[in-house]
Amino acid sequence: MVDTKKAIDPITAQVLSGALKNIAIEMGHKLARMSYSSIIRESNDLAARCLMKTDSSFASR
Repeated sequence: MVDTKKAIDPITAQVLSGALKNIAIEMGHKLARMSYSSIIRESNDLAARCLMKTDSSFASR
């Protein structure tokens, strides 16, 4: 059996981390714009989170 796992270098890991955080931030902006509740829009009382299959979070707003 061949081991196909490859390590990710630190620069690629940081680029991916920044991209995933940006996705969560953009999801939060979209949610705020699409919200019909002025309380949610004005207080910015919302959350956006990217989850893995195991329900652990890897990026959040």
